[in-house]
Parts: sequence; C-alpha cells; structure tokens
Amino acid sequence: MRPISRAPTPLAAPLRAAAPVETRYAWYVVGVLTLANVSGFLDRQVLSLLVPAIERDLRISDTQMSLLQGLAFALFYVVVGLPFGRLVDRTNRRNVIVVGETQEEAEAHARLWAAQNQRSQ
Repeated sequence: MRPISRAPTPLAAPLRAAAPVETRYAWYVVGVLTLANVSGFLDRQVLSLLVPAIERDLRISDTQMSLLQGLAFALFYVVVGLPFGRLVDRTNRRNVIVVGETQEEAEAHARLWAAQNQRSQ
C-alpha cells in the first residue's frame, strides 16, 4: 500500500486572521447598534413613567392606556416595520436611514411646535 499524500488544498489552507482595522470596525458597529438598541428601549420605558400624568391629562382609563402602549405600538411596528424592511432589502440602506432620520427629526420639531402652541393658548 502506498501512503496517502497530504498535499495542501485550498480548502485545507489555514484561514487568514482578520486585520486589526476590520476587527476595530466590527466592534465599532456593534457599539453603535447597541447604543441604538438601548436608546429605543429607554424611549419606550419613559412612556411607562408618564402613565399617571398622561391618563389624568387625557382623561383615559387604564385599559385605554394599555391599548395605547401595547396594541398601538405593536400594530405600528407591523404596519411600518415590514414595508421598511422590504424597502431596505431592495434599495440602498444608507438612503433609507437618511430619509427615516430626517422624517423623525421633522416630526419631533412639529410635535414641539404643537406643544408650544398648545401651551400658549
């Protein structure tokens, strides 16, 4: 019997280690995504701190408030999230993010303007 030759093949070649720059960038992306996730979580939790004041101001019951916090939140993310997910998969993600952030900023300014006008009346 002849011995089996162990010639290196492309599949058996050792994997090249990732460059330090790639590793640093990967951790940077992880950090940014973590901060975005924490920001979204805290944003949702602030509403629960304001429940008594919101119920009193709007004169709504606990049931109505729970529908606003749970059902409306879930429906919004289903109705808006799925189409945006498809849009992100089919177009340039950067442009979708820019448009979304611009829209969010415009809505925040509109809410602030409306709140200031409501206060002055």
